[in-house]
Amino acid sequence: MSYNNFGQIFETGEKLEELAEYFVGQSYRAPLVDGTVPVANITFEPGCRNNWHIHHGENGAGDQVLLCTAGSGWYQAEGEEPISLEPGSAIRIPAGLKHWHGAKADS
Repeated sequence: MSYNNFGQIFETGEKLEELAEYFVGQSYRAPLVDGTVPVANITFEPGCRNNWHIHHGENGAGDQVLLCTAGSGWYQAEGEEPISLEPGSAIRIPAGLKHWHGAKADS
């Protein structure tokens, strides 16, 4: 098994330029599965995070699932304490919930 330069098994992909205004730092996107439930590997450089945001939808559409595959990071829902993410962490974020997530400063 080979790993990319961020220590994960998925492709890093291209710089996420079209959404750069919503991030602090550099992120990358590699689409993994297309269709009605798209799956992508989003890689955050150390210290990169996205701004507070909401995914819209209903009846499960618009939910987001975070799977930490390498490194470590943070997830925080509005009004809650931040949650530390390590490889193997999984977080389901329901549509409509304001949140942010990103890489820890050294990971």
